[in-house]
Formats: sequence, C-alpha cells, structure tokens
Amino acid sequence: MKQVIDRFTTTSSTYKKFRPKYPEALFDTIYKYIKDTSATLDCGTGNGQAARYLAKKFDHVIGIDISKNQINNAVSEKNIWYIESRAEKTKFKDEYFDLITIAQAAHWFDLELFNNEAHRLLKTDGVIAYFGYNLFKVNNEIDEMIRYFYYEVIGPYWDKERKILENEYKDIPFSFTEVKEVSDVDMIVKWDLEQLYGYLHTWTSVQTFLKSNPTVDPVADLMKKLTPIWGEKEKREVVFPVFLKIGIKEE
Repeated sequence: MKQVIDRFTTTSSTYKKFRPKYPEALFDTIYKYIKDTSATLDCGTGNGQAARYLAKKFDHVIGIDISKNQINNAVSEKNIWYIESRAEKTKFKDEYFDLITIAQAAHWFDLELFNNEAHRLLKTDGVIAYFGYNLFKVNNEIDEMIRYFYYEVIGPYWDKERKILENEYKDIPFSFTEVKEVSDVDMIVKWDLEQLYGYLHTWTSVQTFLKSNPTVDPVADLMKKLTPIWGEKEKREVVFPVFLKIGIKEE
C-alpha cells in the first residue's frame, strides 16, 4: 500500500476558501444512474465540497480523508459524518453504499487497492463516480501564460501522480461497467486576481516550490505579468472543464 502523505494540512483553510465549487449539473448527471439514496461515501472528501451536494440527495453521507485539518474545516450538515481514514482500507460493511464518489482525489490513492475496496463496499447496481478538473480557461492570451506557469515554472514540482489526473483517470483499475457518453460539464466562476492568486496557492506544486524556494513566490511573479492583461480589479469568467467517469457494479 502506498505511504500515506497528507499534502493539504497546511492549506486546508485556503483550499476551502479558494477552490471552485462543483456545479449542480455534475451531480444531476451522476444521479441519473443511482437506484437508491440511502448511503453514499465520498472518498478523499477534503473539506466536503462534494459531500455538501450529496447531503441534499442522500439520507447518510460519509466523507473520509487522511487529513484531519481538512476534515476539521469541512462543511457541516446534519446528515454528513466525517471520518479520518484512507480510502483503500475502510471498516464499512460489504455492499453498504449506493454511491461512491471521488472528487479530484483518486490520483493520490493506491488505485488497485482502492478499486477492490470500492467494489467490496458498493451494493449491486451501485454507482461509482470519479470526477475532477485540470487547467482552467479564460482567453487565449491568459491561457498561454497559465500553461507556461503550469508546465515550465512549477512543472518540476508536481508529484508524479498528477499525470493520472491529467489523463482524466482513463487508465485506472476499474472493475465496473463504465457508462459511455457521459455529458460534459463546465465549472464556471467569476474571479478577480486576488481569487486567482489564492486558488493557485492551493496547488501542491506551488507549495512544494515554496518549501524549496522560501524567498520566492512564483504566483506573485505571475500576478505581476497578468495584471496589465487581466485588470487589477476586474472579474473575469474562468472555466474549468470537468471530466466524469461513471461505473456501475453489476452482479
């Protein structure tokens, strides 16, 4: 089993404040395939960004994460229970959940072990949904600057697991019947540069860069270059294309 590394303890409050919120349409797409709404498990729940939506639909929502700080900063609802646990080995009963979700987190898991555990936990006809997002889009000029920052400035500081996310979880172990032709969904926000600055500081690569270069803030340098183009106080539409991989456990 992969070593447990908590990468988000130092950024848990920033993560909650600056990470974009998933659109309702994403969950509506997932709900088309569920048979029951008794219990759902959100793996790598972080601060409960997905769990808060699931709580509107399911009687019982359990969010698990290895980061105690993330859980301490998580969204609170009367039907959400948070547990500090890794996703690959849990103490839940066999075939307990109607839905398992993994939002922007699966690349940190031991994916072979997690696939087996998810298969154990899901009811027959239960649904598993992996989803996440990669680089956002604003316009051609800004997008080019962000890509350069992503690949050239902080590129060497990304964990190797990032490649799994960039590939949209296409090649992960998946012992479920995959739903084809899932509708694409965009996550759209209106941000100024302050919000963009905060969001970029939630990237693990930026945090790793800062640990190695504590006197240099690469995001601040990027903001100086972006300001004349973006506008110092202007809010712009930022689009995150969301990918979604859905599977059903069959008998």
